[in-house]
Amino acid sequence: LAGFGGLSSLFYALNALPLTIATLLNWCAPLFTVIFSMLFLKERYSRRSLLWMGLSFVGLILVLQLDLSGQFKGLPMLPVLVGILGAAFGGVAYVAVRAATARVGVNVVVSYFVGISAILSLPGAIAVWQTPSALQWGLLVAMGACATLGQISMIQAYRYAQAGVVSTMNLLSIVFSAVWGGVFLGDRLSLEQWVGVAVLLVSLALLARNK
Repeated sequence: LAGFGGLSSLFYALNALPLTIATLLNWCAPLFTVIFSMLFLKERYSRRSLLWMGLSFVGLILVLQLDLSGQFKGLPMLPVLVGILGAAFGGVAYVAVRAATARVGVNVVVSYFVGISAILSLPGAIAVWQTPSALQWGLLVAMGACATLGQISMIQAYRYAQAGVVSTMNLLSIVFSAVWGGVFLGDRLSLEQWVGVAVLLVSLALLARNK
């Protein structure tokens, strides 16, 4: 249920925000994951790990261009808030995945996520159904395949590492979104935002070295 809530919030944000920004908001989830994993899984992190995680969120603020008044430059507030809510859902989901993989297989977790999401999405899908073209069917199948492979890989990672660390490493998807958004959708980032991306990459590299 938490995964479905996070995914629904992400799709809403994608409709109203640039691809890179919507992806960035989605990957605020590590902040919530660290908090929830400390509360519910009793995981503990070294001060150095927390420092690198904190640095990654400095990069996130630079990319979002958050000003001192708490506003996001040129971005509508409601989609931004929904995107952050989706990140909170994601934090709950990641902690649940970490706990579940100690007892059940990866495929079981993926099956529940896909099954519940399909059931809850079905009424809305029927209400606005439009028959896809052959190209759109191909894109939908490719999207589903990539999402499933990504989900399986992510859950395997949670089996072997702390929830906060794995979810922070997932911030790399922001960089990929920036590249693909620029290549295929014409999205462009400012110099300040690219500095934020660089800060993210450096902090993630340091976090990985810190095991």
